[in-house]
Amino acid sequence: MPYSCCDKHLVSIRKTSFCLCNNNTVWVVKFLTIICSRIILTIRFLVFSLAVLYVVSRRIGLLTLQRKLVDAIRSSSVSAGDILDEVQEGPSTANAPPI
Repeated sequence: MPYSCCDKHLVSIRKTSFCLCNNNTVWVVKFLTIICSRIILTIRFLVFSLAVLYVVSRRIGLLTLQRKLVDAIRSSSVSAGDILDEVQEGPSTANAPPI
């Protein structure tokens, strides 16, 4: 039967050493658990922030492009029909690199 810290049969020094070792181990495990959970929480927050930043930057880019197209149509430098024809035809192959 294993001895516990509370057994009176153990020598006083050994009992104290055994208890301190167990308490220290429990403290270290709790400390490492807290540190690991904080690290995981920080990494999750960082990934979430980067995802939000990516989505917002893409959205702002699309809004800027839309604003430029609307301004070009309003200034009559480009007609809406020209833009629709470009979109329906697909990208131009004039500037494409040779295969």
